Formats: sequence, C-alpha cells, structure tokens
Amino acid sequence: MGMDLYTYVGAFFKIPTQYEEYNKVKRKCGEHKVLESDIYCSTCGSEIEEVISTHKRVLDCEDLIGNESFFSPYIEGEITYFLTNISSSCQINTDSHLPTVITPELIQEKILNFEKTHKKDIELMKKKTGCEIKVEFGFLNYYM
Repeated sequence: MGMDLYTYVGAFFKIPTQYEEYNKVKRKCGEHKVLESDIYCSTCGSEIEEVISTHKRVLDCEDLIGNESFFSPYIEGEITYFLTNISSSCQINTDSHLPTVITPELIQEKILNFEKTHKKDIELMKKKTGCEIKVEFGFLNYYM
C-alpha cells in the first residue's frame, strides 16, 4: 500500500493544535503479559498492578465543531492547518493541466469564498477553541 502526494492550492486557516487528554489503564506485572481477569501473574506469581497513564489525542474538525467541513491533513509542530472539504470556489483545481495565473484578485476571491462558504463553521471553531481565525491563501503538499 503506497501513499499519494496531494497538492492543495487555496484558502485555509491554521490554529494551535487542540488536544484532549485521556487516561489509559494498563494491567501489568513487570515483564509478563497478563489477562484482564488475573489477580496474580501466572508466570512469576507477583500481584498484578493497574498503572494509569495520561495520553493526549489531537482533536479534528468533527471533534471540535461536530462536522467534517474541514480536514486537517497537516500538523506542523503545534499548528494545525485546516483545509476545505468542498472542492469548489475556495481552491484552485490542481488536477487540471491548464496553467493558472495566480493574481492578488484571484487570491482575494478564494479567501472571500472560503469565509462565505464556511462562515458558521468558522464561528463555531472560534467559539470552541477561543482562537482568532484568519483565512489565508497558499499551497500545501500532504500525503494520504
């Protein structure tokens, strides 16, 4: 199974990566595997301990605002980039073999279309994360 490289050219926004902490309970006896029902290790006889460890999970669009209007294929350090899931007037078709001249007017048009198309979702994201959201234009290569 290979990975495909995609190029996104269009409007997007970025916010600090949002996390959710969760606890994971692991039952263990030193080095040996144990069953969930064991009280003592069947290999060495020592008592089974429950160890609680805290982990962090990155929150995606569905976690944050309850839908998948955006996808976030790219996290750089502590910044998550959100792209539109709607291949429409918010981005430039990179599958076309026709040349596209990227002008300041075209950039502004794509940003405005993104803001208009995702107005409610952007407001929800601001409210949920407390982040100021600025829609920008650029390109991003990512693997899927």
